[in-house]
Amino acid sequence: MVRILLACFYKPGVLALKQLLQMGFPHENIQVLTHDVDRNDELIDFLRKQGIAFTTEHIESLQSCVEDFAPDVMFSLYYRYIVPGHILKILALGGINLHPALLPKYRGCFSVPWAIINGEEYTGFTYHYMIQGVDAGAIILQEKVRIAPDDTAYTLYHRLIDAAMIRFKDVFSLVVKERYKGRPQEGTPSYYPRRVPYDGYIDPTWDERFIERFIRAMSFPSFRPAVVEINGQEYEVESMVDYTKLIQERGI
Repeated sequence: MVRILLACFYKPGVLALKQLLQMGFPHENIQVLTHDVDRNDELIDFLRKQGIAFTTEHIESLQSCVEDFAPDVMFSLYYRYIVPGHILKILALGGINLHPALLPKYRGCFSVPWAIINGEEYTGFTYHYMIQGVDAGAIILQEKVRIAPDDTAYTLYHRLIDAAMIRFKDVFSLVVKERYKGRPQEGTPSYYPRRVPYDGYIDPTWDERFIERFIRAMSFPSFRPAVVEINGQEYEVESMVDYTKLIQERGI
């Protein structure tokens, strides 16, 4: 039976582990890399209750640990660190990443907010092989997800997780059982850095439709929502209604 290195965070990690355990994988054949942050409590609690080995150390320092475990395959599910080449070389079946966008568009970070800001009708998710280029490897499975007119970054983020994790077993089968090598990414890539779009600030000169999308794109409790500066004072904005009222009351 294959040995699985699962680099994961938050809800996707819990959903993947439940499916692997349902598939009959013994605990000793799974090792988890994750993060010690507040939003990850559910996953950490699940790992402890199940007695599954895990670490929250930075992946750059884990080569010897990974080599000792000798995994056959790695799945990166909303993991926050880029997996270095020396880890990928260990994996006989490769490393697979889940990216919340339709690659090659929206490589990098903050792909969900940017898709809303840019007025996309659809986004989606992509399972792809990891290579040295960020989000550039061959596609294993990809699906479109419609962006609703009232979607926020929070609602869309979670809908993408649910849709993607429904297909986790299918991807696992393609990689582990069928040894599918994927298909090349096609089209013109786009890339966004690890930086909050426009640093989270509304520019009042923007078109109102753009401002409305930006406000939704910045809505992800418990993070700070969109902010507008009026007469030297900053105001947090939760909705377009709030923004319009604020402008009427304070003026710019």
